[in-house]
Amino acid sequence: MPTFQKISASYSSLREALERLLVHQDPALHIPSGVDYPVLVLETHSDVAAFAALDGSPEESYPKAYATFKALYRSNHDKSGRR
Repeated sequence: MPTFQKISASYSSLREALERLLVHQDPALHIPSGVDYPVLVLETHSDVAAFAALDGSPEESYPKAYATFKALYRSNHDKSGRR
């Protein structure tokens, strides 16, 4: 699996593109710390989504990334949609 730093760097272009595309929705984009797999979290006033860069072994990486998103969502579900 790529290192957290390599994955974080790969999110820079994605973050910039999403900010341009969603400028009217006031997006908040961040990479949470202290998680099992680095994901780029997008929050708008009405939605929460996560993006994950998977290395050459998606069968191994996807479950980790999805579990991270589910844990983040569970811990913050009461705040979702209320930015």
